[in-house]
Amino acid sequence: MSYALMTESGTLAGYTDFPDEIHGNLTPYPLPEGYDEADAPFLVVENGALKIDTEIKRMRARDTRIARIKVEASERIAALDWRLERARERDTLDLPGETLPEVLAAREAVRRASSRAEDEVWVLQDFSSITDYRWEVTDADLITVRQLSRVKFLRRFTPEEQATLLTAAQQNPALNAYLFALQNADSINLDDPTTAAGVWMLEACGLLPPGRAAEILGD
Repeated sequence: MSYALMTESGTLAGYTDFPDEIHGNLTPYPLPEGYDEADAPFLVVENGALKIDTEIKRMRARDTRIARIKVEASERIAALDWRLERARERDTLDLPGETLPEVLAAREAVRRASSRAEDEVWVLQDFSSITDYRWEVTDADLITVRQLSRVKFLRRFTPEEQATLLTAAQQNPALNAYLFALQNADSINLDDPTTAAGVWMLEACGLLPPGRAAEILGD
């Protein structure tokens, strides 16, 4: 086939190698150089000649690639489900290994990477660059997690410090409420201003030795 048969409205109706034959209301046009049948949706008649509308082709490829990135991101996040369950079980059993916040951070990194990939595809101008585009999680997508399980956080206090706090809490309702919140939290975010303020308060009140707040909140 070397000719496209186009309707009066500019829609592709078929192909022929015999343009001089009668084709009803269809008009034969020489196919553009390098034409592939995948280009059929992008054929247009312009100035009496058939051409491939590269802008529509690029936009369609862009939309398709972005949609695929969303699917790929969902698949990668779902692939982390087993690590999420393992981390939950380890936190419950107080076992070492990858923590729940670390797995959640890995999921967030995938989301950040996929959002970045969508933005990068959006501005690509070359069709092949769009269709060949691949994305991965990079260091720029990673987030630092400074979150501990309740048990691991409480272990940052020495037994003597824990005893001191429990004794003081019996006479101090505010301290008692603070310790109650810690004991019932699923995890502790070391970068949470509330966490930091509480620990520094303990040192300021003399319930922790000087310098201990920084050690407890450190890496």
